[in-house]
Amino acid sequence: MHICAEEHEEIKRLVLDAGKTSVDKPEYATVIERAVTTFLTHAKEEEDEQHPIMRARLSPENSDVCHLDLPQPHPRRG
Repeated sequence: MHICAEEHEEIKRLVLDAGKTSVDKPEYATVIERAVTTFLTHAKEEEDEQHPIMRARLSPENSDVCHLDLPQPHPRRG
């Protein structure tokens, strides 16, 4: 399992970089692609690895107390 906080910071940095990059710059497509790919990869890891563990360990009551609304895997992906 990856260190989530570090990945979140990386994604924030990539999104900020993408926001600062002008669409007329040659590197724009690369910057956007890297930000989107990193985000999607991280989201899939959380959904596939971390959410099932959390759902298994928390009762519905504890999940509500922790304000966790963990999405269920999409039926076509799951």
